[in-house]
Amino acid sequence: MRELPLSLFTVLMVSFMVLLLIAVKYPRGRLDWPYDRAASVRIFFSSLLFLLILFLIYLVNRYVEYPSSATLFKIVVALFFILILAAGVLYPESLRLAPES
Repeated sequence: MRELPLSLFTVLMVSFMVLLLIAVKYPRGRLDWPYDRAASVRIFFSSLLFLLILFLIYLVNRYVEYPSSATLFKIVVALFFILILAAGVLYPESLRLAPES
């Protein structure tokens, strides 16, 4: 099993620096914070979701063996043609972005 690219110390130091920047920008804490509790929770969970997605991307890149570029290109082209064929069958008139007025 390969080692993680970032050590735990690096992750902790980056987290500390982010918290330090927030503390410098809002020195009195809740009194200076411009958002209400609901917005704060949304910001927190959005950040948590971003970190989870980064972690999942790291895991996929670590454990999945990708095929060659030529194979990926052939798969993408085949999927594109299937999409074009499905659009032609389902919408024989055309795909209009906005209704005509």
